[in-house]
Amino acid sequence: MRMLKEIEDEKEDIGPIKDSFKYTGPLRRFKVTPKRHVPEHIQKPDYWLFGDPLSEIEADKTNRIIVNSDEDIEAIRLACKIGRLALDAAHSVVAPGVTTDEIDKVVHETIIKHDAYPSPLNYYRFPKSV
Repeated sequence: MRMLKEIEDEKEDIGPIKDSFKYTGPLRRFKVTPKRHVPEHIQKPDYWLFGDPLSEIEADKTNRIIVNSDEDIEAIRLACKIGRLALDAAHSVVAPGVTTDEIDKVVHETIIKHDAYPSPLNYYRFPKSV
């Protein structure tokens, strides 16, 4: 696992943002790295490209309660298992000096490895997988 100092040495454009904010502790805001790639074979949600979850917005307008089929419930169970694996992967790398970008990379790769889409990625334009 790479530590903050190694990342700073590798790329200057990732380092802390120079600003006039009066920080009270050692934490600093960093530049956001580019979005990570999702392979073509992975099914993507409607918001993956532009950030607007159109199907969710439309479903909210109907005021209906969705009753899931047995097939839907199995898909939800699989999504929950992958989510658990992603949480465990994130937990395994959390330590002082490990950046949130490094944690995001581990989570993103774990989800991709299971042929799934990291659902926070580009949801309302959120740039990361966690």
